[in-house]
Amino acid sequence: MERKYQFKRSLGMLSRQISKGLGIVMQECLRKEGRNISPVVWTVISYLRNNPSSSQQDIVNFLWINKVKVKRVLDILESENLIKREISNEDRRYNKVKLTPEGIKFYDSTVDCAVDALSTAFKGFSEEEERALIEMLLRIKSNLSQ
Repeated sequence: MERKYQFKRSLGMLSRQISKGLGIVMQECLRKEGRNISPVVWTVISYLRNNPSSSQQDIVNFLWINKVKVKRVLDILESENLIKREISNEDRRYNKVKLTPEGIKFYDSTVDCAVDALSTAFKGFSEEEERALIEMLLRIKSNLSQ
């Protein structure tokens, strides 16, 4: 199949706009609840809730963002007592990062905003369409990871 590049329909442009749009909807919901955090901060909290005791490098690898940005986010979260960093027992060169009980409460009290953002994004989609789209995006991610 011959591919033709179309700027307004390019995968990169669409994925960037969708990601930005989800972040905006999420932030609006969080602001209504009196919370002012960035989408990347939420993503790190969500990652840690679903991947307890990860290393900083695990976060970098999963989110595909640079070490400096991850360190800055973790500094913010640690200053707000939402995470705790500990030197790894297995390899002292690495920090393990864990949500604190306050971090878990924060996640639990804000996860509904993520659900609302996804509901907005998938409005008008059937469950099958939503599942198929996610599966296709995972395949694309896998292709790009190789």
